[in-house]
Amino acid sequence: MNKNILIFAIIGLLFLSSCANLSSEEILAKVKEASSKVNTYTSTMETITSLSYSDGSSPPVKFSMSGDTIADILNEKMKTSLKIKGLGNDLKGGSESMFDTDIYLIGDELYSKSFLGWTKQKVEGPEFAQLWDQTNQFKNMNEFLDLGKLEIIGEQQMGGQDYYVGRLDIDFGKLIEKLGSYLSAGNNDLAYETPESMTKLFKSADYTIDVWVNKESFFPERYVYKLNLVIDGLGGGGTITEVMDIDMKIQNINQPVTITLPKEAENAQDIAELFGSFLGGEKGLFGEEGSAWDDNSLGVEG
Repeated sequence: MNKNILIFAIIGLLFLSSCANLSSEEILAKVKEASSKVNTYTSTMETITSLSYSDGSSPPVKFSMSGDTIADILNEKMKTSLKIKGLGNDLKGGSESMFDTDIYLIGDELYSKSFLGWTKQKVEGPEFAQLWDQTNQFKNMNEFLDLGKLEIIGEQQMGGQDYYVGRLDIDFGKLIEKLGSYLSAGNNDLAYETPESMTKLFKSADYTIDVWVNKESFFPERYVYKLNLVIDGLGGGGTITEVMDIDMKIQNINQPVTITLPKEAENAQDIAELFGSFLGGEKGLFGEEGSAWDDNSLGVEG
C-alpha cells in the first residue's frame, strides 16, 4: 500500500475517533460556532396544539400549524408561508377551518397577506433588530442553548447523514423568562411581562427539547419540542391544559436562495394608514399619538 495513502487513512481514523469521543460541552461549543456562520437556510415546521379547560367554561380546541421558511440573513430577506388548520371545538374531529398567509421581511419592511389583502409595515430601531433575532432560527436556538446544558442521548442516521441526538436541560424559570421577553417585545402593556409574573401563570410544566446535530458540520438541523403545560385560568377559574408538539427541520444551509416579493404585494397598503382613521389617528396601531393604545383615541376618560 502507498505510504501516503496509509498516513492519510490513519489521520482520518484519528479524526473520526476524536469526534466520536467529543463531550456534550465540546459538541455544544461546536454547534454554537457553526450556527454563528449561517447566512442562508430553509426550514419546515409542523405544530399540533390542543387546549382543554378544567372548569368546562370552554370546549376543548385542537389545531395544527405548518410553515415553510426561506431565509437570507446577509441580505435581510425572509419569506414564511403559514397554514393553520383548526378542528373547531372537538378534539376528535369536527368541522375544520383553514387560514393561510404569506409573510415577507424585506429589509425593514414587513409584508403579509391576509383577508385584508397585502399589507405592509415598517419595522425600525430596536424592534427591527429584535424581529430579526427572533426569526433567525440559528440565533434563536443559540440563545436557548445558552440557558442550559446539552446532553447527548443517542445517535441517529437521517437522510443519509449521521447525527448526534441531544436533549436540552433548561431551567423552567429561565425558559419562561426568554419566552416572556418574546411575548412582551415592543408591548409595554403586556399584563404578564416580568419573569416572576410569567412563571406564576404555570401550575405545572413538563417539557423536552431535543436537537439533531449533524456530525460533520455541527449544524443543528432538527428540533423537536414537546410541551405539557397547566396554566392559571387568568381570573376565569380553573386551569387550562396546553399540549404542544413542534417538529422543525432545517435544510439548505448556506446554499443559494431566492426571495422575491410578489408583484401583487408591491402595492401593499400601509397597515398604519389602513387602520389609522378607524382607530382615531394617522398611525393607528403602534403606540403613537392617536393610536389603539392611546386611551383618548378610544374615547376613554380618566
